[in-house]
Amino acid sequence: MYPVLLKLWSNTHHLQQAYAGFSILHYCKKINLSQVFVKPSLELKNAFQQQHLSNHYQSCFIAEVGGLTIVFDLHDSFEINPYLINKCDFYFKRSYSSKHIVESKLEGKCLPYGPFYEVYSNFFDPFLLSRGLNINLEWKRRIRSMMRAFPILDDITSISRENKLSENNRVMSSNRKIIFSVNMHDPHDCNDRSENNVEHRIQLIYQRAELVRKLRKAFPNNYLGGVKDNAVARKYAPDCILQDSEFFNKKNYLTNLKKCSIGISTPGLFNSVGGKFGEYLALGKAVVTYPLDYYQGESLSSPNNYLLASSVEHVIEKCDLLLNDSQLVSSMSENNINYYQKCLRPDIKIESLLSKIL
Repeated sequence: MYPVLLKLWSNTHHLQQAYAGFSILHYCKKINLSQVFVKPSLELKNAFQQQHLSNHYQSCFIAEVGGLTIVFDLHDSFEINPYLINKCDFYFKRSYSSKHIVESKLEGKCLPYGPFYEVYSNFFDPFLLSRGLNINLEWKRRIRSMMRAFPILDDITSISRENKLSENNRVMSSNRKIIFSVNMHDPHDCNDRSENNVEHRIQLIYQRAELVRKLRKAFPNNYLGGVKDNAVARKYAPDCILQDSEFFNKKNYLTNLKKCSIGISTPGLFNSVGGKFGEYLALGKAVVTYPLDYYQGESLSSPNNYLLASSVEHVIEKCDLLLNDSQLVSSMSENNINYYQKCLRPDIKIESLLSKIL
C-alpha cells in the first residue's frame, strides 16, 4: 500500500470517475489516499485563458505518487496546458490527440486517459464528502455532492449500479429501444471563445436537432429522448424539446436507460468523446457513434464495441441495423460489459494508468 496525495481545486463531473477510482483503491487498501484543497494559481488560469479555455482549469487535478507529480487533464479540448505540463512528470490527457502529442514532442510524458463518464464510489466516500464541504459550489450541487458520498442515498454510484444495469441489459436483450438525449449550449456564453469554436458549437446544435427529428420520425415506438429545455433550445430547435423535463433527472434518466439496448453518442463541444460514450460502454449498451477524433481506449473497435456513423442519415441506418440484428446487439453488449470489467471500472482504470508509470 503506497501513499497517494491528490491536490485539487474542483469537484466538476468530468473528474468524478478518476476521483472514484482513487477512493475505491483506498477503500480496498491498495493505496493510502489523502487529498488537500489548493487554490489554482493565476499562472494556471492564465495559461488556460491564453488557449481560449478559461473555465477548463476546473477539469484538472494533480496527484503525487511515488515521488512523481502526475496531472490528470480531463477537459474536452485536445490542447495540453503549458503551465501544467512543465510542472509534472506525467500528464494523463482525456481528449488525447496522437498527432498533437507528436507535433508537441510530448510522447512518453503525455499519456491517454481514455473514456470517461460521471460515476461515484460504491462505498462510503469520505473524500467526496470532504470535497462537498470544502469546495465552493452552488448550494444544490454541494448537497448533491455530499449525498453521493453515501451510496445508500445515491442512485449513480459505481459498481453496484453498473452490475445491476448490465445484468438488466442481458436479460432484456430482446428489448430494442434507442436512447439519445442532449443539452444545447450557448455558443456565445464565453467572451474569449475562438470564432472556430463558436461556429462548431452552432453546427453541433443543428446536427443534434436534426438527429432528434430523424430519430422521432424513423423510430416513433423505439426512441426515447430529445433536447433539454433551455433558452438555446427554444431559439434553435423548439420542436425538439422533450416536454417531460423530469426525463433529464439523473435517476429518471437511468431508469429510462434500463429500457434501452442502443445508445447514440455524438461529438462533444470540442469534438471530444463525450461522457455518454463511456457510460454506454460501462452499462453494456450497443453503441452508435460519430467518428472518434481522439483516443477512444485500448482494445475498443468497430463493430465489436460500437458502430461508426458519419452523418445523421448514417446514424439512422446503423440504428435500423441494430434493431433488426439481435445477435449483433447481444455480442456488442457482452463485449462492452467485459471491457468495463477489464478497463473502464473506476478503480481498474486508475490502477492501470498508474501501472504504466510506476
